Amino acid sequence: MDIIKNLTSLGFTESEAKIYLHLLKNNNCTATEISKSTGVSRTQTYQVINSLIKQNMCIERLGSVKKYSAVNPETATQSIEKDLEEKKNILESMKPILSNLFENDNQNDNPFEFIRVLYTKSSIIQTVENLERSARESVLAFNKPPYAMNLDIMNENEISMEFRTSERESITKGVTYKSLYEIENNAHFTKKIDYFQSMNEIVKVSPKLPFKLFIFDKKIITLALQNKMSSGLKFVTLLIEHSDLARSLAEIFEIYWESSLTVDEFKQAINTQGEK
Repeated sequence: MDIIKNLTSLGFTESEAKIYLHLLKNNNCTATEISKSTGVSRTQTYQVINSLIKQNMCIERLGSVKKYSAVNPETATQSIEKDLEEKKNILESMKPILSNLFENDNQNDNPFEFIRVLYTKSSIIQTVENLERSARESVLAFNKPPYAMNLDIMNENEISMEFRTSERESITKGVTYKSLYEIENNAHFTKKIDYFQSMNEIVKVSPKLPFKLFIFDKKIITLALQNKMSSGLKFVTLLIEHSDLARSLAEIFEIYWESSLTVDEFKQAINTQGEK
């Protein structure tokens, strides 16, 4: 047991804990002896001893040379117990007051309470992955380039089996993923949507999507917007915890979903165009 650490957790300073512990083991010590044994400077030793005397933790024994002794812990700890009990009573009396202040403040319509702005690629990826892992029912997504997550370290158009690990874990737990992908004019797009469909995403494609969007359990939103104020940062992502807005955007999602093509319908359309 780390006695010094436990004493400091009760409100002792480290020097007070060292000196009191020394006096418990060595009765009738001079300040010089205490200083040498504990490593506390002689000047500070006098200050600490005076503090311990005031706390009824030690006593001064008068004589030709002043010596100090620890007070019996049974007696000394009574003041600590009384202090802790008083603090507990104060805390109990403050709880309803503090809770009332918190509830009143939460009723204020301050948008900054439920909106965060994510600027960096790493923060966007980490946030989305955490939200995927914590989702319980559904994730709705508008997916369109450019993507924050590369599909492969070597070539972003190649699919990596490690891609979207958090999504895989979420789907395994029974979370439903409905993903709309904006159609890309390249040879890898079909491979991409095939892969995500094989992960048990419910996939459809659309010629044009309005923005990049994730809706988690119809409660939390991540919305990527083009940053036109900076030449270096192309996009910023808003994280919004607002169930009313999330449900409204989910309704917009369903409108796009109903008018979009399934993967099979998209492939058939491509084949039909190729035959012409």
